[in-house]
Formats: sequence, C-alpha cells, structure tokens
Amino acid sequence: MEEYLIYKNCDLRNRPNIQIGKGAVIQESVWIDARGKVIIGEGSNIGRRCVIGSGKLVKIGKKVLLGPGTYVNDMDHAYQDITKPIMDQGITNPRPIKIGDGSWTGINSVVRASMGKNCVLGANSVLTHDLPDYCMAAGQPAIIRKQYDPKTKKWKSLNWINRIGLLRKVKKYLAQLLH
Repeated sequence: MEEYLIYKNCDLRNRPNIQIGKGAVIQESVWIDARGKVIIGEGSNIGRRCVIGSGKLVKIGKKVLLGPGTYVNDMDHAYQDITKPIMDQGITNPRPIKIGDGSWTGINSVVRASMGKNCVLGANSVLTHDLPDYCMAAGQPAIIRKQYDPKTKKWKSLNWINRIGLLRKVKKYLAQLLH
C-alpha cells in the first residue's frame, strides 16, 4: 500500500528520480519532468495542473501547498544556436530550487527561485529571487510585501525604501540572467 496519493491523469516522467513523502498528495493532471531529482516532502499537496521541471534538484519541504497551476522549474531551454530548433538544444542553467516547510504558492504562480520556511507567494506571481523564511511576496516579478518580525511576533509591511533596494537586486539578477 502506498503512503501517498496520486490522482488520475498525472504524468510523472523519470519516476525513479521522484521521491514522494508519506501523506503527500499529488492532485489531478500534475506533470513532473524529473531530469534531475524531485523531492516532495511529507504531507505536501501539489495542486491540480501544477508543472514541476527539474534539471538538477527541486526540493519541496514538508506540509507545502502548491496552488493549482503552479509552475516550478530549475532550468532553462538552450536557444543560442540559431541553426537548431530550440527543442533540439537541450537544457541549460540547472540550479537547485527549494521550497521551505509550511510554504504556500497561490494559483498560477511561477517559482524560479527558492523560498524559505512558511513563505507565501501570491496568486499569479513570478518569483525570480530567493525568499528568506517567513515572507509574503507577490507581483511580476514578486517582491516581498510583508515579513514576520520575531521580536514583535507580528507580520509587518515593508516600507518603500526596502522595496526599492529589493527591486535593484532583482534588476541586477535579471541582467545577469540575460547576459
């Protein structure tokens, strides 16, 4: 008897590279392409129509909730050789992506970087930079909107100065990706 649940119409490619923890649920119509390793932690729930692509490592922690249509991918398509179709050029830039325990991604979000523990990624957001523990981020690209303050034990909104600094980091990161 399996210790996890996989609903119908799921496409799990390279199944030996996929590790599924006890009590995890993979909802209907999920596609996982594990060229690298995919680890799904105990009690996590992968929502309907999620797509997970791994060229190196995608590690989803315990009790993580991926909202329907979430896209998680740790690699890019090579495109530099103009004499070949992109689909024949393979993958490039595989880098590990980790989603920390207790995190949640909203519907149709895109995860292209790691998330710390107990993070929230808003619906339709595109995560392009790593999130520290206990953050809420949203937008395209996603920026940190709130962060938990352990001293006050409250979630606090970040001021514009912090957001501008973060936007500069994102801009620098994107410039590196494009060169």
